[in-house]
Amino acid sequence: MMEILFFGMIDKSVFSFARQKYSHIVFLKVLFMQKEAECSGQYFITADGVKIPFVELVKEYSPKGSEKVYCFKANVTKEGILFNEEFFSGPSAAAREAKKSIGVTGSSAATNGWLFWTYFDSERGGLTPLDALRK
Repeated sequence: MMEILFFGMIDKSVFSFARQKYSHIVFLKVLFMQKEAECSGQYFITADGVKIPFVELVKEYSPKGSEKVYCFKANVTKEGILFNEEFFSGPSAAAREAKKSIGVTGSSAATNGWLFWTYFDSERGGLTPLDALRK
């Protein structure tokens, strides 16, 4: 049996519904936030100059050898990437913190945040790796 654990500000019943039904309705808020950010020019600009619109980042993660699935959520803001009430200067730092928050340590916590995080991309109609914004 697989156990699902939640991190960040996510309503468990909404996530459960989305997980079971894969409904796009759950992503309407994210879609609206993304379009609003694109139209208003609201972006976080990384040290490398990559523009990340103000979107919600999500990740389902299962450590090697574990049956647990952790569901992480972060938000892109003008101050950076907000995860667990802390701002990070880029996606990799936020991803490392996500792994550390569940006890992953050492080299196992090292993470390419651009590949770790996903966001809802309305043009692609689903969750997309954050790395797509660098191309």
